[in-house]
Amino acid sequence: MSRERRKLIQQGVKKLSDEELLLLLLDRTDALVIHRLLEDEADVSDLAALARVDFGLFTKTFGLSEGQAAKLQVAIELGLRMMKPPTKERYQIVSTHDAVNLVKPDIVHLDHEQVRVLVLDTRNYLVANLVIYEGTVNSGSCVASEEDKEFTTKCVAAANALHIDLLDHLILGRNGFTSLRTEMKWES
Repeated sequence: MSRERRKLIQQGVKKLSDEELLLLLLDRTDALVIHRLLEDEADVSDLAALARVDFGLFTKTFGLSEGQAAKLQVAIELGLRMMKPPTKERYQIVSTHDAVNLVKPDIVHLDHEQVRVLVLDTRNYLVANLVIYEGTVNSGSCVASEEDKEFTTKCVAAANALHIDLLDHLILGRNGFTSLRTEMKWES
């Protein structure tokens, strides 16, 4: 029995480090690959960054077997899905946080920006979650740029002209979000 498994049994899973969790998940007795996954030079310096790594990079660059790469991607996807609201019932958005909780698991780990439109019915139940744009590099910042504000101003004007309620424009970053409705103080 490995040291990590003993620690898990005796102290619980929360006491394990990121490295120990990966060692257990990937059934590695040799920690060299795990160190390579977590070192700064790999540009995957935290566990969240692992969600941006594709299958080929895990196998070719980090030396994982196809089975280990698949197991790691499955574990990451399960973690992301656990963050999402339940899908068995219709999802109602009654606050900014509801919208953030819906899309954050899909967006926060992307290496590029993504614009989504959440289409709601008259009772604010989700009808559609549409990706309408995928851009270049995502800085991970949730600070609104001047371009973001100009885009929002145009969207508010277009929505008003079409008699559509634009509830908010949210910018999600790795460590939070910005509501442009709050920041720009617009009225519908």
